[in-house]
Amino acid sequence: MAKEVNHVFIWSSGLHFEKKFPKKIEDLKHLQGIVGGYIELAQGRWDGKNYDMWVDEEGLLKRKEKNNKATQAYQSYWHWYNNNNPSDVRDVKDINRRSICGNVVLTEVTS
Repeated sequence: MAKEVNHVFIWSSGLHFEKKFPKKIEDLKHLQGIVGGYIELAQGRWDGKNYDMWVDEEGLLKRKEKNNKATQAYQSYWHWYNNNNPSDVRDVKDINRRSICGNVVLTEVTS
């Protein structure tokens, strides 16, 4: 039996829940429906694991509410990345100034 893939759904209101599925949600229409717009792939870190983070690419332009938990997951990923890749460090000020707005879907990174 194949390993189930963990997904985390994070609403900008702060509500979040986790659900395992037999495979990643990768269908464009489903992801767009959940985030409420065109999707963009970012990275996030949740409970010590790396995730693909699906966000509304125009969330900030649409003045969607800041998603504090998703922003924290995004920043956590890049701080983790900097600590583990000293030869390719990203600008910490740039990481800390970025905000994720709107609803987000995290999909577990699988090999």
